[in-house]
Amino acid sequence: MPDEEGPEPYWYEDSNVPEDIPDSGTILELVNVNELLKSFAYPPDADTPVCWVKYGVSVHWNEVCAQKMACEGLRATAPRIARAPAIYYAFMYKQTTVIVMEYVRGQTAKDLYDKADEAGRAVIRTQLADAFSALTRIPLPVDKALLRPTAIDGGYAGHRAFGDLLDFTAPRLYENATQLEEHINVLLEKASPRTSTQERYKWRLQHLADEPLVFSHMDAYGKNFLIDTEGCVVVLDFFNASILPASFALSTVQHHMYDIRIGDLVVVPGARTENVRALGMLYTWLQQGGGFDKMGKRVAGGDDETQTRLIALVQNTLK
Repeated sequence: MPDEEGPEPYWYEDSNVPEDIPDSGTILELVNVNELLKSFAYPPDADTPVCWVKYGVSVHWNEVCAQKMACEGLRATAPRIARAPAIYYAFMYKQTTVIVMEYVRGQTAKDLYDKADEAGRAVIRTQLADAFSALTRIPLPVDKALLRPTAIDGGYAGHRAFGDLLDFTAPRLYENATQLEEHINVLLEKASPRTSTQERYKWRLQHLADEPLVFSHMDAYGKNFLIDTEGCVVVLDFFNASILPASFALSTVQHHMYDIRIGDLVVVPGARTENVRALGMLYTWLQQGGGFDKMGKRVAGGDDETQTRLIALVQNTLK
């Protein structure tokens, strides 16, 4: 384990780390702690690497929590459809998060898709859609503190719809889906046409609290899915993965996955068509300006006292 530069609770180690996996000291000798984002196979230039290392200032601890949840959840519920690389260990050193994980042999879905004929592309689209659908069926934590719209580590939820911010995270924490709905609707109210009552409500979230909360993978691009040597889809890059109402997960592939279109094939039970449509409008509006962060203080739960309490809850969850 790293020295005092890597404080608890930012250390995770699997109980079954293979003997040939290098220790953290060896990995740190190869890491530049000022890099924004970088990865490499270990040993470098080896024909048969024993692990893959991802690190950087832009790698957040939430990614560790999310990949671990996806690995365990997919293994339990959909092992023949999709999987996530096992994490051997992960830690923070100074401002950098380092993840040492399973090395997966395969090709990205994007590379395979670009080389495939129409029949082959149809197969890949179906594989990716099944894998993404499987992610949304991952069992969620039993900890009630995490059963709300949140990042996997309990922090700020991430989604492409929150697109006025660099890292696509919500500007505040939420106690429940209703607060998230009210926050977004304040902005959609400002953005949507007012020609009629029917038109006014066309671009609003409705009954978000009735939707199931699901695992939401934000970076759904072809390069973030591998097809391994056994033909299984391997999900990569859990940047800003979150627990969100079902419509958010479906919105990701319907509005934001541009390289391989799978939105019409993904099934997310409980997602409401009108809410998916409204989230598309939210993203469009935020690209033009928005003010999403300021509006969050105007609705329930946005006050300083509640936000401070939720931040403390996150810190306690990580301990």
